[in-house]
Amino acid sequence: MSKRHPQQRSRSRTSASDGDDVFVAGVLDASTWARKNQSKLTIGGIVVAVILLGGWYWTSYTANLEEAGLVELEQIQQTLSLGDAETGKVALAQYLERFGGTPYAAEASLLLAELYLETNQPAQAIETLRNSGVGLGDPLGPQVHVLQARAWEEQGEFARAAELYLDVGRRAPIEFQRVEALSDAARMRTELGQFGDAIAIYDEILATMEVSDAGRGEFEMRKAELEARG
Repeated sequence: MSKRHPQQRSRSRTSASDGDDVFVAGVLDASTWARKNQSKLTIGGIVVAVILLGGWYWTSYTANLEEAGLVELEQIQQTLSLGDAETGKVALAQYLERFGGTPYAAEASLLLAELYLETNQPAQAIETLRNSGVGLGDPLGPQVHVLQARAWEEQGEFARAAELYLDVGRRAPIEFQRVEALSDAARMRTELGQFGDAIAIYDEILATMEVSDAGRGEFEMRKAELEARG
């Protein structure tokens, strides 16, 4: 059995002692630094506390705001069910001022724009939908863009309406939304006398449909009528 050399044991004890000394020295240095910089530590602690408190407050405020927005929008919808369009327009405009940043603002904008269209105010509808900031990829995007196209149509801006309908028809996530929007785009091209473009759009619709689809015959008939006129 081999014996450790006494010098080795001495070195081991020395190494452990040195490590302890370094640790103790580090603690003493840290304590000394903390005493000298006590004011800085206090200020730093206050800053951290303020940041944490601010984050908690903002989270709580946002949650309460969203909950209040949902409740108020439901109340406005009840008012609209009574058929009071003018009161509804005022209420929705005020709602958007208060809850414009909540997840329910898009729905409120859509409702307000619909009321403007129902009361022959397409310009106000367009402005409302523009200010909503809703993109075509958002959940209500296709509905918002189709409504905006209808508002342009109400103003006789058929070319602008056709472009918006086409955009929805080629990018909407749901098939029936695409078909309806393309159909409206073809209708606008027909109003503009652009029969060739309208026929091409009907071809685009028909390419997405099976031969046995119930609605196929109607689009084939519209296409045939345009071909006869052209």
